[in-house]
Amino acid sequence: MIVPYEKEIVFNTKIKEICSISLEYEANVLDEELSGDFILVGEYKVHELSVNKEPFKYRIPFSIELSDDIIRDSIKHDINNFTYEIVDEDTLKVNIEFNITYEVVEDKVKKEEIEEQEKKNEVEENTEARINIPSLDIPVDTILPKEEKEDNKIEEPNTPDNIVLNNSLNTINTYVTYHIHILDDGESIDSISLKYNVPTDVLKEYNDNIKWEKGSKVLIPENSD
Repeated sequence: MIVPYEKEIVFNTKIKEICSISLEYEANVLDEELSGDFILVGEYKVHELSVNKEPFKYRIPFSIELSDDIIRDSIKHDINNFTYEIVDEDTLKVNIEFNITYEVVEDKVKKEEIEEQEKKNEVEENTEARINIPSLDIPVDTILPKEEKEDNKIEEPNTPDNIVLNNSLNTINTYVTYHIHILDDGESIDSISLKYNVPTDVLKEYNDNIKWEKGSKVLIPENSD
């Protein structure tokens, strides 16, 4: 599912121009919710003719309630997209699309039931094929060789009497960070590589379909160092 977030951030000064902006996030998967912070970082100009750039950094908290049937260790999440605009000269309006994927217990149980039924059907088909012998007035035990008789002792699948599904699972804390950087004039893959200390081949792998020009959004993974 995609969860939309909208936030208006009021600055202490006027905003004439956003020079650079990037979005990171921190998220933790808990028993009842997925929660964390969006972290907005960038630079802006107060006046059009100003050569000085003012830095800014804001944290936007979020939380998403998780139902009991969601398998916690199957949850994956990332930022699908985000946009921004300047409102009333001193307010930055941010729109974020947060993408979450997961599996539910019901689907997992159904999958296990289908697999178990397929195994039983296969055993039954093999059994029917092996006892389908010509209709003769001779006992089956006489027709079948000794080895074949022993093979026909088909054991039932060793299935536990009770299958217990632990819906709560163990608490798993997941931390994910990456940047979405909007290119400015003069920026290139080399300058972005130096700025964020990420090799150019990694940037190419994460951004193989973008044009390296002003306004393009560049996905920058966290540096493992």
